Amino acid sequence: MRHFIEVIRLADDISFFSNVRGYDMMMSLDYYTHAVFVGGRQMYP
Repeated sequence: MRHFIEVIRLADDISFFSNVRGYDMMMSLDYYTHAVFVGGRQMYP
């Protein structure tokens, strides 16, 4: 369980969804691995 908490702590965005594809609850962890630039401006993150 300690390792799972570390994985959650490192996430950039955490989302929870209910009633998706037959599951009661689903958690989504998003990690930004690189910055996106368009026209010299940073779009994300």
